[in-house]
Order: sequence, then structure tokens, then C-alpha cells
Amino acid sequence: MTSTAKSNPRISSGAAILQNVPFFAIVFSHLMTDLYVGQRTVYLTYLSEPLQLNKTALGALSAAAVMAAGLSQPIFGWLADRWGARRMILAAMVWIGITFTASILLPISLAPALLILANLGAGMFHPAGVSQATLIGRTQLAGRESTAASYFFLFGQLGFLAGPLLGGLLLERWGDQGLLILLALLVPAFIFAQNALRKLPAAEPRIPGDRPASAPAWPRPAWWSAAALVAVAAFQAWTAQNVSTFMLKHMEELGRTESFYGLLLAVYLLGTAAGNLIGGPLADKFGRRPLIAAALILGALPLLVMGQIEIGLLWYAMLFLAGAAGGAAYASLVVLGQRLAPGGGAMASGLVLGFIFSSGALGAVLTGLLADAVGFAPVYLFSAGLMATGGLLALLLDRQKKTAGG
Repeated sequence: MTSTAKSNPRISSGAAILQNVPFFAIVFSHLMTDLYVGQRTVYLTYLSEPLQLNKTALGALSAAAVMAAGLSQPIFGWLADRWGARRMILAAMVWIGITFTASILLPISLAPALLILANLGAGMFHPAGVSQATLIGRTQLAGRESTAASYFFLFGQLGFLAGPLLGGLLLERWGDQGLLILLALLVPAFIFAQNALRKLPAAEPRIPGDRPASAPAWPRPAWWSAAALVAVAAFQAWTAQNVSTFMLKHMEELGRTESFYGLLLAVYLLGTAAGNLIGGPLADKFGRRPLIAAALILGALPLLVMGQIEIGLLWYAMLFLAGAAGGAAYASLVVLGQRLAPGGGAMASGLVLGFIFSSGALGAVLTGLLADAVGFAPVYLFSAGLMATGGLLALLLDRQKKTAGG
């Protein structure tokens, strides 16, 4: 912990918390892991022609990859609480490096299965990473967990943004062998994380589910609030998965290049990153419930427009705004979910993130069937409906005091 954090437990600026070396190592490692995991959509789209994958198959493979990460997160979270967050974070980086490299060097027929296995690295990383990030936010930002979580997810979205952008350019120029250039960056990133995370104990007993004995208990939500939170998180994840998976196939069928649809996905993810950056502090100031509701209801509008206009500058602007709306709500949904999940620390985080990952993946399978049957425009309209429904359901979330982040 830096002297800045020690002397002022109520620091509120992002620059200040990023001066905390373990926190920066966690979020930077998140950027690097998602840089590779984020290649999945571009790489699978690239492989869809030689492997003759239709939209349903593409959706199913993406769903399997995301569910590999999602369903494994509670298990890896449980292990991280006992084995230590530092070890789990480093193990995730090693696993991603090995499996992703194998997907490039081994026969192309094995690539989809290896990309699914690579997503287990995301399952290893996220519970340990987000539990430590929210812990630092709670203890060093005076309970501003949404702000800390928003920075954690911001760096992940930056990785997802840079990954498809760089991957599309490399695939277009050198084919799948070009992706090996990106993998070389993982070595110095691993060395940095290994050294910086030595400041974390091997096993971290203080977890976000634990409170000091003098701290008031978090209020138990009504059953309808808990049910609404589950539904809102599922709809938000489903919408994000729809856009990130099927927009690329849409562009491919329009005859666009890998670099173009990689750039287009980067626009969406840049919007998501901007939403993460803005949404966390706004939720801590005005409350998570109104922030989630407003973001999702407003986020339905650009998706509605995207389903009705031709591809062009306005379409790109709507894509950015749709990403920003989903990103603004995401950190708050995770923080609220951590308080519902049984257990504590990384396990609670794994349960929440696992559900979000898996629900989005399952939804993408259904969306793939829709796209094969009626085309892409209805996918955007359907996604707008999911966002609007999620925003309305968010109004059922319990009201909490702003100091509690509600």
C-alpha cells in the first residue's frame, strides 16, 4: 500500500488508487488477460470460413467458450480464497498463454476447442482479481466499491478493445501466425505481475464478504429485489454477448475485412470502457439502483436505431453509446451481486461473474437461431428489448442509502 493510501483513506480519484502497486498490478493483469481472451470473437470469425461455421455454430462455440469461463468461476473463486489470489492470477496468465499458443500452432481443427480451454483462464483470473479490487475500494475508498470495480472492469474492457483491434490487423496481414506477436507481450506482463503481487499475501483472509465486527450488516434484500437483480444481470450480459458475437459475423457477410470488424468491435468496447469509467463514480454518488435503471433504459435507444438504419457514421455512434450504457451498469451489478452471493471473497465474486458470463452465453445460442432465421437487423431490435426490460426491472431493486452505494 502506498503512503498516499495510508494517509488518506477517503481518496476518491482514480489516479490515487492506481498508485497502489498491488491494485495497479491486478487491473493491468486484467488488461493483459482480456487482451488474449478478447481475440476469441475475431479469431472464431476468421476461422468460420475454413471450418464452414454458420451463425448458429458460431454462437454455440462462443457460448461454450464463455460458459467455460462462467461455470468454472465459482470453483476457481473457492480455490483462490484458499490458495491465494496472487497464485490464481499468475496461474491464469500462464494457462492463457499455453492454450492460446496451442490454438495457433496445432492443426486448425483443434483451434475452437483450444480457444474454449483458453477461456478457463478467464475463469481463473476474474474471481481473484475482482474480489481484491473491490476489497481495496471498500477499505481505501471509504466504501466506494463501485468505483474500484469500475476501474477493474475498465482495464479489462481496454484489453478486450485492443485485442480485436490488433488481432484483426494481424490476422489480415499474416494470418493466425500473426497472433503470436501479441503472445510475446505476455512474458514481460507476467514478470511484472509476479513481482508486484508479492505485496499481496499468498492467501488473503480479508475478503469482500467479511466485515469488521463493528460494521453494520448489509440489509437483506426483499425476494423480488434479489430476483430482479438476477434478471437484470442476465439481460445485460445477453445483450453484450449478442453485439460482440453477431455484429462481427454481420460485417463479414457484408464483405468487410478482419481489420474492419476488429475496429468496429473496438468501437463498441471503447464505449463499454467509457461507461465503466463513468458509471462507478456515479453509482457511488447517486445510488446503484437509479444508475442501473437509467443506463439500461437509455441504452435500448441506440440498439433500436442500429436495427433500422444503414451502416455508417450514425450507426457507429449508436454502437459506441450502446456499449457505454451496458458498461455503466456492469460494475454496480457485480457489486450488488457480491452481497447476495453465499460465501465470501473470490468465491462470491466467482458465483456472480459465473452467472453473468453463462447467462449471456446461453442467450447468444438463442440469438444465433434468430439470426439464422431472420437476419441481423432483428438481433439489434431484440437486444434493445432486452436492455429496456432490464432497465425497467432494475426499478424493483431495493432502495439503499447512498453511503452504502445503493
